[in-house]
Amino acid sequence: MEITANFYSDFIKLNLDMITELKNQGFRFEEYYDWKARKEGANIKITSLNKSDNQETVLRSAYEYDLVFEFSNWMERIPEPTPRKIHKCYSFSCPEKYQVGLSLLEKSILTGDNLLPYLSRDIYDAKKNDNMLYVLGITHFHLGEKQDEKRPLLIKGTKDILYSFIRDQDCYFIKIDKHGLWYDEDLLRLLYNDFPEVLTPWKLNDVSHSRLSDNDKKILRSKNVTTLITINNEVYIPPGWGASTAGTSFSARLKLGRFIRYLDFLEKKLVILLTKQHKKIEVDFNKIINNMALSLVQTDPIRVLDKENNLLITVNSFDDNDLSINITSNHSTVF
Repeated sequence: MEITANFYSDFIKLNLDMITELKNQGFRFEEYYDWKARKEGANIKITSLNKSDNQETVLRSAYEYDLVFEFSNWMERIPEPTPRKIHKCYSFSCPEKYQVGLSLLEKSILTGDNLLPYLSRDIYDAKKNDNMLYVLGITHFHLGEKQDEKRPLLIKGTKDILYSFIRDQDCYFIKIDKHGLWYDEDLLRLLYNDFPEVLTPWKLNDVSHSRLSDNDKKILRSKNVTTLITINNEVYIPPGWGASTAGTSFSARLKLGRFIRYLDFLEKKLVILLTKQHKKIEVDFNKIINNMALSLVQTDPIRVLDKENNLLITVNSFDDNDLSINITSNHSTVF
């Protein structure tokens, strides 16, 4: 039996389809000719491994990967919708004019709603970066009460914003203050004073604290130079994992690369498993299967469609030693 698959190509296409949907909603992503001009302006050469490759095809492929990373970088700015507990620093207070807006935000956080409506106005532009999030790990929210007429997916912006620290199951309210505290480590110091355990995963032991002043760090970070963070003479890796020299998220880059490698490994393991299960699949579905054409159609959960035989494969679990799947046809589970 011959099995064909290209999960990487399928993954890129799935992301490009999502980007197209977002662009239809008004979100902005870098267009191909702008990307090409930027690469040429920066004198960045994109070469093919094979001299016979068509240059335009190679460029398009490179652009599509960069666009998918731009999408991943944009997604890094949006907290994953999941219910979270809310914790407030002891010094936290909310002005009366923001009480209603804060209550609406709190409800969304507690119930696990999409928090995109409360984010920066720049969220409409995927080319923008969020240095405060990428370095300090801090997300800021607007506290409006009504829909923004110019940006229908957002609530109205507010003069002051809520600075918060978000983890998987928790959201910490640090303070409501003016815009512009993008490089202010005092926000993390406030968090540390009341919830020191939150920053423990990023603590570096036996490392001397930096002699750089907060202003020095601000200047460096404005130039996309990531620096360590010092709180009470203790040194921490940036909780946002830092930014690249291009200002993009290290975390987003690592997640994308890790998932692509995961898909490559999964593809190989799945082909091996299906080959071994070939006869069983034929018996279970009462049909002769000479070929399989696998296509990745969903990533969460991972689902693969065998277009040749109209079989849907759902990955239940996968690690180095075990791959558990379900195969269905006409909604009947086999194994």
